[in-house]
Amino acid sequence: MRRASAAALVCATVLSASGAGADEAGTRLGLMLGRTEQVGSLGNRFDLGWTFGLEAGWMPSWAGFVWSISYTYFSASDGRDPIQTLTLWDFGASFRARAPLRRTGIPIFGYGQVGLAILRASTALPPDDSMTFFGPKLGVGLETHWSWFFLGVEADYGLITGGPSGLQILTRLGAGRF
Repeated sequence: MRRASAAALVCATVLSASGAGADEAGTRLGLMLGRTEQVGSLGNRFDLGWTFGLEAGWMPSWAGFVWSISYTYFSASDGRDPIQTLTLWDFGASFRARAPLRRTGIPIFGYGQVGLAILRASTALPPDDSMTFFGPKLGVGLETHWSWFFLGVEADYGLITGGPSGLQILTRLGAGRF
């Protein structure tokens, strides 16, 4: 019940503040949906995974911060693999810088981000048979917005070091101030 109340409060805050003036800092709350491909040591063991998540951010100008939590589900590519399903929880925080690519009509922004992530697996993974990993990640993307609504596409690569690496292609949809 507390989680639902907190989520409702955050949504109401973002939506009620979306009509504020342009002088105020940009905040955002959104959903993420996409596909993930494991690379590196796990690359050939699992099929494409589905990723679902939430994103929140603070972009006072051309630079800011975003936080995300995502859940990814993979199935084994070989029926003989001892790990038939793998789930990952990814908690990340990134510094994001964006630049306008188109200012007239519907605005389009390009952005790059660098951050850190904590990854939690449903089972112990090689090479050190750990379930928790920590490391850096990178991302690039495009987004547009109309009034308080935003839509974006992002490519994200993480963990660069420190654990299982994956490439995510995400669609982002949400609300906020710009």
